[in-house]
Amino acid sequence: MRYRELILAVAGVSVCGLPAAAQDVVDAGTVVPEGWPDQNLYVENAWSVDRLFGRDVMGPGGERIGDVEDVVMNDDGMVVALIAEVGGFWDIGDTHVSVPWDMVEIGQDGSVTIPVTQDTITDYDLFDSSGLPEGAEISAEVVEGVDDAELGVGLWRASELMSDYVRVVGDDATWVNFGYVSDLIVLDGAIDATIVSTTARYGPATYAYPYRGGTVDGYGMWRPAASTYDLPILESDATSLPEFDGDGM
Repeated sequence: MRYRELILAVAGVSVCGLPAAAQDVVDAGTVVPEGWPDQNLYVENAWSVDRLFGRDVMGPGGERIGDVEDVVMNDDGMVVALIAEVGGFWDIGDTHVSVPWDMVEIGQDGSVTIPVTQDTITDYDLFDSSGLPEGAEISAEVVEGVDDAELGVGLWRASELMSDYVRVVGDDATWVNFGYVSDLIVLDGAIDATIVSTTARYGPATYAYPYRGGTVDGYGMWRPAASTYDLPILESDATSLPEFDGDGM
């Protein structure tokens, strides 16, 4: 495929794109492997981050104690922790907690259970469990999974990537606005795919691409501070894949 030999100009590119000659040139590598899309996207234990947001959170006794606010990832795309807003009916007000992922239970019916009670809530301090910096504070104005709080190095919130604009490569080797990240699919505790919803120019349509965050072969696909999620794939190849079937999950 053409993207296998594609050399991209990526450093300092604006949203509208700049001539390739004006940029540092790197080998972008391969975004979509042979045989993609991965049929594992539709297996029983694959789940959607978008569908997890806002879901009821149950306590160890089966009672509803709050809602899912966000999910914490690391640079390798592994799920680290669940951020939930809990409380209200306890002797404390609503507050955010962070529960290590290996303590979170997601049932086959999609239910989310965490081992947080009124007596143990301090064991799941938002900052200690999710890598938030020492001394950071949360106020009542901070919403949607502590949007204003910066995570520690190597950790980021799923909500930071979702809704980011997505760019692909035009025939002239400049970035082309393509769509936005609408979902992340997690399999076996790590991001397996990035779901991209395109602009009307391309359908609109929805496609699944293999997740490549952090640094891959020396090429940084995405970092929490990035304003766009750039896919080094020609736009013609990006739309040649079968559309993602969210209802088939």
